[in-house]
Amino acid sequence: MTGSREPGFTANGIERTPDGSALLMVNTVAGGGGLMRVDPRTGVARRVDIGDTRLPNGDGLLLLGRVLYVVQQQQNAVDVLLLDDRGTRGRAIARITDPARFRIPTTAAAWGDRVYLPNARFDVEPTADTTYDAVVVDQVRHPMS
Repeated sequence: MTGSREPGFTANGIERTPDGSALLMVNTVAGGGGLMRVDPRTGVARRVDIGDTRLPNGDGLLLLGRVLYVVQQQQNAVDVLLLDDRGTRGRAIARITDPARFRIPTTAAAWGDRVYLPNARFDVEPTADTTYDAVVVDQVRHPMS
């Protein structure tokens, strides 16, 4: 993420592109929060064209085929994008929210037809009695994935 001088976290999450030629990361500051495609040999990052979608709280990334799940932790949401093979363009196809069960999820993992999201509980001061859990949601199906 060359050139960024913002304080705090700016780069978050890491995943490969659908064709495996580069890496994807979220820059939580660039353009209000953007998805970046990083050349693994040079480290040069270029913005992925995802239209008007913004990822200011992007954290964990999960790629299933061409479908990218972007966990937006402080928003208690997961934005789901459909990417091209090289990971240079994408578009939003879904947004997953669950106000009753999401307690600031931070990453995602797939098992079978489901996606599991651990709740980080950044909404409370941790104590010895603080409980943590993971939330399960169905994978987003898209005919182009």
